[in-house]
Amino acid sequence: MKQVRAKYSTRKRDRIHFLLSFLLPAFLLYGVFFIYPAIDAIRISLTDWTGFGTSAKFIGIDNYLKMWKDEVFWISFGNSIFFMCVGGILVFFVAMLFSYLITNYIKRQKFFLNVFYFPNLISFAALTILWVFIFDGTFGVLNAVLKTLGLEQYSIAWFGTRITGMSAITIAGTWFYMGFYLILLYSAITKIPTSLFEAAVVEGAGRLYIFFKITLPLIWEILMISVTLWITNSLKLFEIVWGMTKGGPSMQTHVMGTYIYYNAFGTPQVVTFRLGYASTLAVALVVLVTLSVTIFRRLTTRETYEY
Repeated sequence: MKQVRAKYSTRKRDRIHFLLSFLLPAFLLYGVFFIYPAIDAIRISLTDWTGFGTSAKFIGIDNYLKMWKDEVFWISFGNSIFFMCVGGILVFFVAMLFSYLITNYIKRQKFFLNVFYFPNLISFAALTILWVFIFDGTFGVLNAVLKTLGLEQYSIAWFGTRITGMSAITIAGTWFYMGFYLILLYSAITKIPTSLFEAAVVEGAGRLYIFFKITLPLIWEILMISVTLWITNSLKLFEIVWGMTKGGPSMQTHVMGTYIYYNAFGTPQVVTFRLGYASTLAVALVVLVTLSVTIFRRLTTRETYEY
């Protein structure tokens, strides 16, 4: 009996060693390139480090007090929340609408899915150039179309104010991200057994009733995971804003991601190198993402349906 137990223990230990041999390199890479920098950012946020040399004066919570009084920080915070909420509503409204149309009325489904997913295959930084040509107040396509239609009074400098600038960024962001979430929702819908829909049709249910009473409850968990991904990605927004406005005019369209970069490195015209303060903003962004995701998941937790 003791020999059997010893043999079993040896096999179990060998299995653990075998698994660790594969997992340990991944854990080391994750710790070196993510855990350590994340923890070290908290230390740096308590200094006035410029990013050069090793001399960094410890200043305690001065950076956090400065952030609390920083008007541009609150502007970037509000812009991030605006993009997350308004952009999220647009993204998931359009994604749900097209997932409904594609699964119910369109035959060449893969073709349209590829078309909508196409923006995700190209760098966002490159695609922002397209939207600059659309919204630019001087030579933009949108203003040219408005003038051609006799609506010149609506031709404005779209990047000239905070409201119009963030609206343009949100529209561009909707176009960028919608295809990704459409694929997720479409995949969830196609996994539902067709027998459920056939039974509903036999009972006389219409397509809209089936979508809201059968489809939506069955994909609820996937939908909530998608929204969680959106919250995380939208609060980390950078490429679209930096490519379209670089935070202008007068720092009015900064989001958290671009304001962190601006403080860390500045622009070709304005050099900043405030790595200590940028780390403080990064810590605030991590807290914001964590709180937003946690609150959302708690508010949307509900009974899941199985099929």
